[in-house]
Amino acid sequence: MKQDMLKNQQDNMQDNKQDSTQDKKQDDQSSGQQNHKHKNKKGREDYKQQDDRAGIYRVHNIETGMQWIDSSADVQGAINRMQFELKLGSHRRHALQADFKVSAGKALQFDILERICKKVDPSWNLQEALEQARTLWREEFAASGAFYGA
Repeated sequence: MKQDMLKNQQDNMQDNKQDSTQDKKQDDQSSGQQNHKHKNKKGREDYKQQDDRAGIYRVHNIETGMQWIDSSADVQGAINRMQFELKLGSHRRHALQADFKVSAGKALQFDILERICKKVDPSWNLQEALEQARTLWREEFAASGAFYGA
């Protein structure tokens, strides 16, 4: 009888030890997920605080000379979105989409022409600055080829 009680106690201790090990693994996994979420959130916040995200970009078809010049408050994000839409076949500029399809994207070159840093001056307007810069860049490249949907 004593042996049975001793064996039961040992079995219970073994079960508790396994449960505690599993709990620790789950805690480690959930804390790892929380750290990953925190890291991602911090990365997004840091990215949003960058002063030079805005700018002017150009998509140039090196085979036909056609081009698209535009501006964005997040120039790299705009390029990423455009590339994604083109790959999906859902870009709103049909001529640009057709050229992408013909060349499987190989003829299109994506460039950031200018980055525009945010100013502290309260009278400064980012959208106006982007529009002015975009107009100047379009004038500069006007002689080098036609524009998609000018």
